[in-house]
Amino acid sequence: MYRYYFKLLCAVIGIMTVTASCNDIVDYNDNYDDGMTSYGPPVITGVYDANDTELTEPLEAADFGRFIMLRGKNLSNITKIMLNDIEIVVDDVYATSTGAWLEVPAKAPEVISNKIYYTTALGKTEYDFTVIIPDVQIKGLYNEMALPGSLAKVSGAYFDLHGFGRKETSKVIMNGEELAVQDVTDSEMTIAIPENATPNSTIRFEWIGVNGQSAVTVPYARKDDLIFADWTGMYWGDGVLVSQPEAGQPPLLCGPYFYIKKPFGAWEWYTVFGAGFGIADDIADNPEDYVFKFETCSNMNTPFPDCGDFGYLITFVNDTNKYCWNPSSEKSFNTFGEWCTVRIEFADLVATQKPAGWCDFRMNFQPSMEVDIEHCFSGFRIEKKLTD
Repeated sequence: MYRYYFKLLCAVIGIMTVTASCNDIVDYNDNYDDGMTSYGPPVITGVYDANDTELTEPLEAADFGRFIMLRGKNLSNITKIMLNDIEIVVDDVYATSTGAWLEVPAKAPEVISNKIYYTTALGKTEYDFTVIIPDVQIKGLYNEMALPGSLAKVSGAYFDLHGFGRKETSKVIMNGEELAVQDVTDSEMTIAIPENATPNSTIRFEWIGVNGQSAVTVPYARKDDLIFADWTGMYWGDGVLVSQPEAGQPPLLCGPYFYIKKPFGAWEWYTVFGAGFGIADDIADNPEDYVFKFETCSNMNTPFPDCGDFGYLITFVNDTNKYCWNPSSEKSFNTFGEWCTVRIEFADLVATQKPAGWCDFRMNFQPSMEVDIEHCFSGFRIEKKLTD
């Protein structure tokens, strides 16, 4: 019996010794924080650019597509986040207990509250923050002389963002008739020109913008502003005047057009046309109020060459106002066989000497390289700028 109690005592002492020894082991994970654990409702203390690691410039607003960083506490275990009423996919947000990284969504809200709504498993919070919503930008019709009954492209920005083709509040109107809208992207949309469309009209674009009801009016087929409606007998030069297009040539828009198709040697001089006309007093006195326009068309195999300060030269008044039109200066310009409207500030064309009375008007071509071209020009006009 004595032996049994002695063995039991030894076993208990052994267990106590092992337990005591285990308690003396240093646990290096004690009080370790992996930065992902939250202990209460979320708190946002500031918003910064995602690259502002030193937190030097807090943000009050941000544009679409900007990466931002929320700072605060208890931001992990996110379950929902919204900017205004636009919800962001939680899987697209990286969140720790002290920070959250996300991209400002490129989508216009229906309700603008200028707040961030942040929800986690332990609560939710709000934070004042403005998403800068870009408004619609309308450059105009790709071809302002688009024929009645045809489809016309509109160039600009943020069409899809503001619901053209989807929302009743975003619409296109011509002479009181709402036009069909299709193929909408953020930079372009297509509208149907009515069969009964008349020249010298305007097209109105309406939408609900960030500042409420907005509208822009653009011109359509302003034939009353043509310098010459019919060039027959009104010009000299080498350009071929087309009155009845052949197969493969673009259609007539507003009278005969000039057609140039030939190979050129470097520095070869060519006069597309030369002419003169009496300029209106208001245009001569206020060139900054007017825009010089024409339509052009290039064969898909002959884009406009980048000739620097040479190439196509437009002259008003005299040679002191020789303007270089180089649409390929930044990237190759090609209309791919379609008519396209060109817009130039008239003040830029007469920057050296203002026109008065009888005005000389010429277009020349002098390439700085060997080049083949097949280009057309139509509808030269000076239009007064529209104001809404």
